[in-house]
Amino acid sequence: MKRLVLSGINLFTGGTLQIYKKLIEQLGKKGYDKKYKIVAFVHKKEYFDEIKCHVKYIEIPDGRNYLKRMYYEEVFFYKWSKDKHIDIWIAMHDLSPKVVAKKRYTYYHTPQIFYNMPFLKAVLDLRCFLRSKFYRYFVATHVKETTGVIVQAHWIKEKFEQMFKGCNIIVARPEETEAASVPRVYFHKEYTFFYPSFPRVFKNFEVICEACRILNRKDFEYKVLITIKGNENRYAKWLYRKYGDVKNIKWLGILERKEIEKIYQEADVLIFSSTLETWGLPVTEWGKYGKPMILADLPYAYETAANEKLKVFFKADDAKKLAEIMAAQICGKFMEYEDVAVGREEKQDEWERLLAIMLD
Repeated sequence: MKRLVLSGINLFTGGTLQIYKKLIEQLGKKGYDKKYKIVAFVHKKEYFDEIKCHVKYIEIPDGRNYLKRMYYEEVFFYKWSKDKHIDIWIAMHDLSPKVVAKKRYTYYHTPQIFYNMPFLKAVLDLRCFLRSKFYRYFVATHVKETTGVIVQAHWIKEKFEQMFKGCNIIVARPEETEAASVPRVYFHKEYTFFYPSFPRVFKNFEVICEACRILNRKDFEYKVLITIKGNENRYAKWLYRKYGDVKNIKWLGILERKEIEKIYQEADVLIFSSTLETWGLPVTEWGKYGKPMILADLPYAYETAANEKLKVFFKADDAKKLAEIMAAQICGKFMEYEDVAVGREEKQDEWERLLAIMLD
């Protein structure tokens, strides 16, 4: 049998882990686990317990440590792969490891190399700032060694082609995840907005918090649910110190997948204000409920929401405009939704297409 190796040793939460799980799930559904002997390097084996696919999992629990991860990517994987006669290696988290394999693919989903971070944001998250510089250097030195780089959107493909000449870029749009089977119920007492995201400086929670302050100058009944507790990191602590007294903001903390799906079904409007994404996965997930969304006026949002009808865009730093849109939604005087067809495509099985490119 041919040999296929997957690696994603620092994936532990969020959309990136879901994509890794989806890949392995599809390998089983499409029968590739009968054609290939599959090995997957993971952060924790338990994340993949429910997936039916013949895979040998190798757990590397310290793979989230940056220094140790560099050892695994540059030294350990190379030594491990030398005598394994590997046909294909697919790295699921941005960096292309140094390995011996006939074909090498990297799934790139971190747009931080394109992020010009403001000074305050750099102070609040020095790691993010350094990571953006490091990723750019590391990608530049490794990208031409890969058979192909997989990205989630056409806009980032164009950026890659401008920055790294001569590399093979494959676009694979994320697919919707299945909704949990809970009744669709709306809140009636308070109009509810929802922004699910981890507190990173480019997620731009502050524009939503500032919009709430503006709204609170008038007597509106509403609430904004955010997936921050206020103690996760320096950025989250800064947000809570500055906006913790805004009564309409509900600081929920990190939620389980089923809890997020339940709020998707119950809430009225999604706000997605992030200033940096390859693909806004919550926008795709929210779209299947056919409810309004308020999005940052940025390329990723136009592409992600291309097929959605109930969408409004605002400049990502314009809290006043966001407050105006939110007020209109609360009062039922809906803003005029924008039908933007950028990147619009017919629905297709992206995993079937992607696996065919890499494995067949």
